[in-house]
Amino acid sequence: MPASRQSAPPAVTTPSSSTSAVSPAMPRKLALDLVAMRDWPQSDCAAWHAALRPGDPLDDPGPLAGRDVERISKFCAAYGRWLGFLSESGIDWQAASGLDFLVRENVGPFMTRLNAALAPCTVRAYLTELSTVATAMAPDRTFDVLNAATRHIWRTAKPVADKRGRIVSARDLYDLGFELMQGASKRTTPLKAAGAFRDGLMIALLAARPVRRRNLVSIEIDRQLTRQGDLYWLSFPAEEIKTRRPLEFPLPSALTNPVEEYLARFRPFLVARNGRWKDEPGKALWISSDGSRLKGGRIHRRISERTQERFGHPINPHLFRDVAATSIAIEDPEHVGIVLAILGHSTIRTSEASYNQANGIEAARRYQSVIAAYR
Repeated sequence: MPASRQSAPPAVTTPSSSTSAVSPAMPRKLALDLVAMRDWPQSDCAAWHAALRPGDPLDDPGPLAGRDVERISKFCAAYGRWLGFLSESGIDWQAASGLDFLVRENVGPFMTRLNAALAPCTVRAYLTELSTVATAMAPDRTFDVLNAATRHIWRTAKPVADKRGRIVSARDLYDLGFELMQGASKRTTPLKAAGAFRDGLMIALLAARPVRRRNLVSIEIDRQLTRQGDLYWLSFPAEEIKTRRPLEFPLPSALTNPVEEYLARFRPFLVARNGRWKDEPGKALWISSDGSRLKGGRIHRRISERTQERFGHPINPHLFRDVAATSIAIEDPEHVGIVLAILGHSTIRTSEASYNQANGIEAARRYQSVIAAYR
Protein backbone atom coordinates (compact mmCIF):
# COMPACT_ATOMS: atom_id res chain seq x y z
CA MET A 1 0.00 0.00 0.00
CA PRO A 2 1.52 3.37 -0.92
CA ALA A 3 2.12 5.78 1.90
CA SER A 4 -0.75 8.18 2.36
CA ARG A 5 -1.16 11.15 4.64
CA GLN A 6 -4.19 12.13 6.59
CA SER A 7 -4.68 15.21 7.65
CA ALA A 8 42.14 30.11 34.08
CA PRO A 9 42.65 28.59 30.80
CA PRO A 10 45.66 28.30 28.50
CA ALA A 11 46.71 31.53 26.87
CA VAL A 12 45.38 30.74 23.43
CA THR A 13 42.99 32.24 20.91
CA THR A 14 39.46 31.63 22.14
CA PRO A 15 36.25 31.27 20.13
CA SER A 16 35.12 34.73 21.23
CA SER A 17 38.19 36.36 19.70
CA SER A 18 37.98 37.83 16.23
CA THR A 19 40.94 35.77 15.08
CA SER A 20 39.16 32.52 15.87
CA ALA A 21 35.92 33.21 14.06
CA VAL A 22 35.13 30.74 11.35
CA SER A 23 33.81 32.19 8.14
CA PRO A 24 30.38 30.82 7.19
CA ALA A 25 31.90 29.89 3.84
CA MET A 26 34.71 27.91 5.43
CA PRO A 27 34.23 24.12 5.40
CA ARG A 28 33.85 23.06 9.04
CA LYS A 29 36.11 20.05 8.80
CA LEU A 30 39.23 19.28 10.77
CA ALA A 31 41.98 17.79 8.61
CA LEU A 32 43.54 15.82 11.45
CA ASP A 33 44.10 12.08 11.46
CA LEU A 34 42.57 10.11 14.33
CA VAL A 35 44.76 7.41 15.85
CA ALA A 36 42.85 4.13 15.99
CA MET A 37 42.59 2.47 19.40
CA ARG A 38 44.67 -0.49 18.25
CA ASP A 39 47.59 1.95 17.84
CA TRP A 40 47.26 3.60 21.26
CA PRO A 41 49.97 3.01 23.87
CA GLN A 42 49.41 -0.21 25.80
CA SER A 43 48.78 1.68 29.04
CA ASP A 44 46.13 3.82 27.35
CA CYS A 45 44.36 0.78 25.94
CA ALA A 46 44.29 -0.80 29.40
CA ALA A 47 42.96 2.43 30.94
CA TRP A 48 40.28 2.70 28.24
CA HIS A 49 39.04 -0.84 28.81
CA ALA A 50 39.02 -0.25 32.57
CA ALA A 51 36.87 2.83 32.05
CA LEU A 52 34.36 0.72 30.11
CA ARG A 53 34.36 -2.19 32.57
CA PRO A 54 30.82 -3.17 33.62
CA GLY A 55 30.19 -3.51 37.32
CA ASP A 56 29.78 -6.77 39.22
CA PRO A 57 29.12 -7.69 42.86
CA LEU A 58 32.82 -7.25 43.72
CA ASP A 59 33.82 -4.25 41.57
CA ASP A 60 32.28 -0.91 40.74
CA PRO A 61 31.69 -0.18 37.04
CA GLY A 62 34.13 1.94 35.10
CA PRO A 63 33.32 5.66 34.65
CA LEU A 64 32.15 5.13 31.06
CA ALA A 65 30.20 1.90 31.66
CA GLY A 66 26.63 1.96 30.45
CA ARG A 67 27.11 4.75 27.90
CA ASP A 68 25.44 4.17 24.55
CA VAL A 69 27.47 2.99 21.57
CA GLU A 70 27.42 6.31 19.72
CA ARG A 71 28.67 8.17 22.80
CA ILE A 72 31.48 5.68 23.36
CA SER A 73 32.47 6.07 19.72
CA LYS A 74 32.72 9.85 20.20
CA PHE A 75 34.85 9.43 23.31
CA CYS A 76 37.17 7.06 21.46
CA ALA A 77 37.44 9.54 18.59
CA ALA A 78 38.20 12.36 21.04
CA TYR A 79 41.25 10.59 22.40
CA GLY A 80 42.32 9.40 18.95
CA ARG A 81 42.09 13.02 17.80
CA TRP A 82 44.34 14.13 20.66
CA LEU A 83 46.96 11.52 19.77
CA GLY A 84 46.68 12.54 16.13
CA PHE A 85 47.42 16.14 17.10
CA LEU A 86 50.45 15.03 19.12
CA SER A 87 51.75 13.11 16.10
CA GLU A 88 51.17 16.09 13.82
CA SER A 89 53.12 18.22 16.30
CA GLY A 90 56.08 15.87 16.20
CA ILE A 91 55.62 14.65 19.77
CA ASP A 92 56.67 11.05 20.43
CA TRP A 93 53.88 9.65 22.59
CA GLN A 94 54.08 5.97 21.64
CA ALA A 95 56.35 4.94 24.50
CA ALA A 96 54.36 6.80 27.16
CA SER A 97 50.73 7.79 27.57
CA GLY A 98 48.94 10.49 25.65
CA LEU A 99 47.53 11.65 28.99
CA ASP A 100 51.03 12.74 30.06
CA PHE A 101 51.04 15.42 27.36
CA LEU A 102 47.84 17.19 28.49
CA VAL A 103 49.86 20.22 29.63
CA ARG A 104 49.71 23.92 28.78
CA GLU A 105 52.40 23.68 26.09
CA ASN A 106 50.22 21.24 24.12
CA VAL A 107 46.63 22.04 25.09
CA GLY A 108 46.99 25.66 23.99
CA PRO A 109 48.15 24.83 20.44
CA PHE A 110 45.51 22.08 20.27
CA MET A 111 42.76 24.62 20.96
CA THR A 112 44.24 26.97 18.38
CA ARG A 113 44.26 24.13 15.85
CA LEU A 114 40.59 23.36 16.52
CA ASN A 115 39.52 27.02 16.49
CA ALA A 116 41.12 27.54 13.09
CA ALA A 117 38.91 24.93 11.42
CA LEU A 118 35.77 24.41 13.51
CA ALA A 119 32.82 26.34 14.86
CA PRO A 120 33.11 27.33 18.54
CA CYS A 121 30.38 24.94 19.70
CA THR A 122 32.12 22.06 17.92
CA VAL A 123 35.40 22.95 19.63
CA ARG A 124 33.51 22.98 22.93
CA ALA A 125 32.15 19.50 22.26
CA TYR A 126 35.57 18.12 21.31
CA LEU A 127 37.25 19.51 24.43
CA THR A 128 34.43 18.31 26.68
CA GLU A 129 34.70 14.78 25.27
CA LEU A 130 38.48 14.77 25.68
CA SER A 131 38.16 15.99 29.27
CA THR A 132 35.61 13.25 30.01
CA VAL A 133 37.85 10.58 28.53
CA ALA A 134 40.98 11.77 30.35
CA THR A 135 39.19 11.81 33.70
CA ALA A 136 37.66 8.38 33.06
CA MET A 137 40.96 6.81 32.01
CA ALA A 138 42.88 8.29 34.94
CA PRO A 139 40.38 9.02 37.73
CA ASP A 140 43.18 9.57 40.26
CA ARG A 141 44.79 12.33 38.22
CA THR A 142 43.79 15.94 37.75
CA PHE A 143 44.02 17.63 34.36
CA ASP A 144 43.87 21.23 35.48
CA VAL A 145 44.87 22.85 32.20
CA LEU A 146 42.41 20.85 30.08
CA ASN A 147 39.59 21.31 32.60
CA ALA A 148 40.23 25.05 32.80
CA ALA A 149 40.21 25.31 29.00
CA THR A 150 36.94 23.37 28.85
CA ARG A 151 35.28 25.59 31.48
CA HIS A 152 36.46 28.68 29.61
CA ILE A 153 35.03 27.62 26.27
CA TRP A 154 31.71 26.71 27.88
CA ARG A 155 31.50 30.32 29.07
CA THR A 156 32.53 31.91 25.78
CA ALA A 157 31.51 29.70 22.85
CA LYS A 158 28.61 31.07 20.84
CA PRO A 159 27.07 29.67 17.65
CA VAL A 160 28.72 31.20 14.57
CA ALA A 161 25.63 31.32 12.41
CA ASP A 162 22.07 32.46 12.95
CA LYS A 163 19.96 29.38 12.28
CA ARG A 164 16.82 31.33 11.40
CA GLY A 165 17.72 31.34 7.73
CA ARG A 166 17.76 27.52 7.71
CA ILE A 167 14.47 26.97 9.52
CA VAL A 168 11.53 25.68 7.50
CA SER A 169 8.13 24.68 8.83
CA ALA A 170 7.49 21.28 10.35
CA ARG A 171 4.67 20.86 7.84
CA ASP A 172 7.10 21.30 4.92
CA LEU A 173 9.39 18.62 6.34
CA TYR A 174 6.46 16.32 7.00
CA ASP A 175 5.27 16.81 3.41
CA LEU A 176 8.76 16.09 2.07
CA GLY A 177 8.83 12.81 3.97
CA PHE A 178 5.55 11.67 2.47
CA GLU A 179 6.53 12.78 -1.02
CA LEU A 180 9.69 10.67 -0.84
CA MET A 181 7.68 7.66 0.30
CA GLN A 182 4.96 8.15 -2.29
CA GLY A 183 7.51 8.60 -5.06
CA ALA A 184 9.65 5.62 -4.07
CA SER A 185 7.96 3.26 -6.55
CA LYS A 186 9.03 5.55 -9.41
CA ARG A 187 12.75 5.17 -8.65
CA THR A 188 14.86 3.45 -11.29
CA THR A 189 16.03 0.53 -9.10
CA PRO A 190 14.62 -1.39 -6.13
CA LEU A 191 17.57 -0.19 -4.01
CA LYS A 192 16.85 3.46 -4.79
CA ALA A 193 13.18 2.87 -4.06
CA ALA A 194 13.97 1.35 -0.67
CA GLY A 195 16.37 4.16 0.16
CA ALA A 196 13.86 6.85 -0.79
CA PHE A 197 11.09 5.25 1.27
CA ARG A 198 13.37 4.77 4.29
CA ASP A 199 14.63 8.36 4.13
CA GLY A 200 11.11 9.69 3.69
CA LEU A 201 9.90 7.76 6.72
CA MET A 202 12.81 9.06 8.82
CA ILE A 203 12.07 12.65 7.78
CA ALA A 204 8.32 12.38 8.42
CA LEU A 205 8.92 10.69 11.78
CA LEU A 206 11.43 13.35 12.84
CA ALA A 207 9.14 16.16 11.72
CA ALA A 208 6.36 14.73 13.87
CA ARG A 209 8.48 13.52 16.80
CA PRO A 210 11.92 15.21 16.73
CA VAL A 211 13.91 12.89 18.96
CA ARG A 212 17.65 13.31 19.29
CA ARG A 213 19.78 11.66 16.65
CA ARG A 214 21.21 9.00 18.94
CA ASN A 215 17.67 7.98 19.90
CA LEU A 216 16.63 7.88 16.26
CA VAL A 217 19.63 5.65 15.51
CA SER A 218 18.88 3.34 18.43
CA ILE A 219 15.29 2.47 17.49
CA GLU A 220 14.71 -1.29 17.40
CA ILE A 221 11.55 -3.17 16.49
CA ASP A 222 9.61 -4.45 19.52
CA ARG A 223 11.89 -2.48 21.82
CA GLN A 224 11.65 1.27 21.27
CA LEU A 225 9.10 0.81 18.45
CA THR A 226 5.95 -1.13 19.30
CA ARG A 227 2.44 -1.46 17.88
CA GLN A 228 -0.35 -0.63 20.31
CA GLY A 229 -3.79 -0.88 18.74
CA ASP A 230 -3.95 1.23 15.62
CA LEU A 231 -0.82 3.22 16.40
CA TYR A 232 2.91 2.73 16.63
CA TRP A 233 4.58 4.02 19.76
CA LEU A 234 8.14 5.11 20.53
CA SER A 235 9.40 4.46 24.05
CA PHE A 236 12.85 5.33 25.37
CA PRO A 237 13.89 4.44 28.93
CA ALA A 238 15.53 7.11 31.07
CA GLU A 239 19.05 5.74 30.58
CA GLU A 240 18.77 6.35 26.81
CA ILE A 241 17.65 9.97 27.14
CA LYS A 242 19.97 12.94 27.62
CA THR A 243 17.83 14.41 30.40
CA ARG A 244 17.54 10.99 32.08
CA ARG A 245 13.76 11.18 31.87
CA PRO A 246 11.87 8.45 29.99
CA LEU A 247 10.08 9.40 26.79
CA GLU A 248 7.00 7.63 25.45
CA PHE A 249 4.62 8.85 22.77
CA PRO A 250 2.53 7.58 19.85
CA LEU A 251 3.39 8.29 16.25
CA PRO A 252 0.71 10.10 14.24
CA SER A 253 -1.95 7.78 12.83
CA ALA A 254 -0.94 8.90 9.33
CA LEU A 255 2.39 7.10 9.86
CA THR A 256 0.88 3.72 10.74
CA ASN A 257 0.56 2.52 7.12
CA PRO A 258 4.01 3.84 6.08
CA VAL A 259 5.65 2.08 9.03
CA GLU A 260 3.80 -1.12 8.12
CA GLU A 261 4.89 -0.87 4.50
CA TYR A 262 8.52 -0.21 5.45
CA LEU A 263 8.56 -3.18 7.85
CA ALA A 264 6.86 -5.54 5.41
CA ARG A 265 8.52 -4.53 2.15
CA PHE A 266 11.51 -2.22 2.22
CA ARG A 267 13.29 -3.18 5.42
CA PRO A 268 13.40 -6.92 4.49
CA PHE A 269 14.79 -5.96 1.08
CA LEU A 270 17.56 -3.91 2.69
CA VAL A 271 18.36 -6.56 5.32
CA ALA A 272 18.81 -9.13 2.52
CA ARG A 273 21.56 -7.01 0.96
CA ASN A 274 25.10 -8.31 1.45
CA GLY A 275 27.51 -5.45 1.23
CA ARG A 276 31.22 -5.86 1.77
CA TRP A 277 31.13 -4.42 5.29
CA LYS A 278 27.80 -5.88 6.38
CA ASP A 279 27.13 -6.39 10.08
CA GLU A 280 24.00 -8.24 11.11
CA PRO A 281 21.50 -5.49 12.01
CA GLY A 282 19.41 -7.48 14.47
CA LYS A 283 16.13 -5.66 15.07
CA ALA A 284 17.42 -2.21 14.11
CA LEU A 285 14.69 -0.21 12.39
CA TRP A 286 16.90 1.72 9.98
CA ILE A 287 18.92 -0.39 7.55
CA SER A 288 21.66 0.75 5.17
CA SER A 289 22.15 -0.20 1.54
CA ASP A 290 24.67 -2.88 2.54
CA GLY A 291 22.27 -4.61 4.93
CA SER A 292 23.75 -3.23 8.15
CA ARG A 293 22.28 -1.04 10.86
CA LEU A 294 22.22 2.56 9.59
CA LYS A 295 24.61 4.49 11.82
CA GLY A 296 24.38 8.07 13.01
CA GLY A 297 26.75 9.60 10.50
CA ARG A 298 24.96 8.06 7.54
CA ILE A 299 21.54 9.07 8.87
CA HIS A 300 22.86 12.62 9.19
CA ARG A 301 24.06 12.55 5.58
CA ARG A 302 20.89 11.01 4.14
CA ILE A 303 18.59 13.52 5.83
CA SER A 304 20.88 16.46 5.04
CA GLU A 305 21.10 15.47 1.37
CA ARG A 306 17.34 14.96 0.98
CA THR A 307 16.54 18.32 2.56
CA GLN A 308 19.29 20.04 0.55
CA GLU A 309 17.64 18.80 -2.64
CA ARG A 310 14.28 20.25 -1.59
CA PHE A 311 15.08 23.44 0.29
CA GLY A 312 18.45 24.46 -1.14
CA HIS A 313 20.21 24.03 2.20
CA PRO A 314 20.67 21.00 4.46
CA ILE A 315 18.54 20.46 7.54
CA ASN A 316 20.32 17.98 9.75
CA PRO A 317 18.49 15.79 12.29
CA HIS A 318 19.24 18.09 15.22
CA LEU A 319 17.82 21.09 13.39
CA PHE A 320 14.45 19.31 13.32
CA ARG A 321 14.24 20.15 17.02
CA ASP A 322 14.66 23.85 16.26
CA VAL A 323 11.98 23.47 13.61
CA ALA A 324 9.56 21.95 16.11
CA ALA A 325 10.05 24.66 18.75
CA THR A 326 9.84 27.43 16.16
CA SER A 327 6.77 26.00 14.43
CA ILE A 328 4.93 25.78 17.74
CA ALA A 329 5.90 29.33 18.68
CA ILE A 330 4.61 30.67 15.36
CA GLU A 331 1.54 28.53 14.77
CA ASP A 332 0.32 27.93 18.32
CA PRO A 333 1.99 30.46 20.64
CA GLU A 334 -0.68 30.11 23.34
CA HIS A 335 0.41 26.49 23.87
CA VAL A 336 4.16 26.88 23.49
CA GLY A 337 4.58 24.80 26.64
CA ILE A 338 3.87 21.63 24.66
CA VAL A 339 7.39 21.91 23.28
CA LEU A 340 8.55 20.41 26.60
CA ALA A 341 6.86 17.11 25.86
CA ILE A 342 7.91 17.11 22.21
CA LEU A 343 11.60 17.80 22.82
CA GLY A 344 11.88 16.00 26.16
CA HIS A 345 13.15 19.08 28.01
CA SER A 346 12.77 19.59 31.74
CA THR A 347 12.07 23.33 31.56
CA ILE A 348 10.65 25.70 28.96
CA ARG A 349 13.76 27.86 29.42
CA THR A 350 15.88 25.10 27.86
CA SER A 351 13.60 24.93 24.85
CA GLU A 352 13.58 28.68 24.38
CA ALA A 353 17.32 29.16 24.87
CA SER A 354 18.49 26.23 22.79
CA TYR A 355 16.01 25.76 19.99
CA ASN A 356 13.41 28.48 19.47
CA GLN A 357 14.55 30.54 16.48
CA ALA A 358 11.20 32.27 15.93
CA ASN A 359 11.33 36.02 15.49
CA GLY A 360 8.93 37.57 18.00
CA ILE A 361 7.36 39.97 15.51
CA GLU A 362 6.81 37.23 12.93
CA ALA A 363 5.31 34.93 15.57
CA ALA A 364 2.89 37.62 16.70
CA ARG A 365 1.90 38.51 13.13
CA ARG A 366 1.15 34.92 12.18
CA TYR A 367 -0.74 34.30 15.38
CA GLN A 368 -2.94 37.32 14.73
CA SER A 369 -3.63 36.13 11.19
CA VAL A 370 -4.72 32.75 12.57
CA ILE A 371 -7.14 34.46 14.95
CA ALA A 372 -8.52 36.65 12.15
CA ALA A 373 -9.12 33.61 9.95
CA TYR A 374 -11.53 32.14 12.50
CA ARG A 375 -13.61 35.27 13.01
